[in-house]
Amino acid sequence: MVFLLAVVLAILDNIDKPQPPVRRPIPQRTIEPAPPPPPITIGEGLDPQSPSDPILEVEIDERRDVIGSAFPVHKTGYWMTARHVVDGCDQVGIVTGRQRARLASAVTIHASADIALFSIPSQTNRPWPVKMRMLHRGQKGFGFGYPGGEWAQVHTLLLGRARQRTVGRYRFVEPVLVWSVRNTYPPGIKSLGGISGGPMLDTSGAVIGVHSSSSHRRGRLMTVAPITLTNMLGQIGLARTGAAKPPLDVSDLTEKRYMRFGSELRTRKTVVKVICDVN
Repeated sequence: MVFLLAVVLAILDNIDKPQPPVRRPIPQRTIEPAPPPPPITIGEGLDPQSPSDPILEVEIDERRDVIGSAFPVHKTGYWMTARHVVDGCDQVGIVTGRQRARLASAVTIHASADIALFSIPSQTNRPWPVKMRMLHRGQKGFGFGYPGGEWAQVHTLLLGRARQRTVGRYRFVEPVLVWSVRNTYPPGIKSLGGISGGPMLDTSGAVIGVHSSSSHRRGRLMTVAPITLTNMLGQIGLARTGAAKPPLDVSDLTEKRYMRFGSELRTRKTVVKVICDVN
């Protein structure tokens, strides 16, 4: 009898206590790669992709909290970032103020490239145009994002193509562009980790890459190839409905004034800090 009474009291005790809400992981889907484009779309000055391209290896750690970067690509609330920033997260959000963030409602990842999209319908920042451009070695590129969780910008020159082999939690090989870092602002950045997912812009203000990996020792940045970006947008119906022109005046996109351009980006939150939360 004493034992039965104890069981009943334990049940009543559990009923009286409020139970914590169930935290459901953010919905995530995978986009399969589109068929490869004909070689002519690779770009002037760069040879077509080749199996002989140099291979760079990147290892993806186990799931953990991550800080990265993102930028809007459609007025309905689609944001582009790197796959390794948001893949496997229980919650994804963008920082909107001090200790404030807006959470994404869904994430879409590319099956064989370091690129992803997430949706925040209530966030309507003006989007960036993502376009195929004719590329040539030595052309200027300007990158923006949050290495180490702090705002920074980089001035780079295009070196050429490579193949990036991702190993670890998931595996694939993808084409990337390799950039030489000429200078950064603020100067003396110790690591470019966290700039992943930020845009690489050409001098017209078009997005021609998404930051994927870096070699700080060698002063190199790798970005997802432009064709991968446009293919992914096309597969979810956004290729022909994105921005026609940049949301900011691009006259400051020069090696001497890109710091001013970056300051405007940060003020208007057209490149934002992304947070990934893993339970």
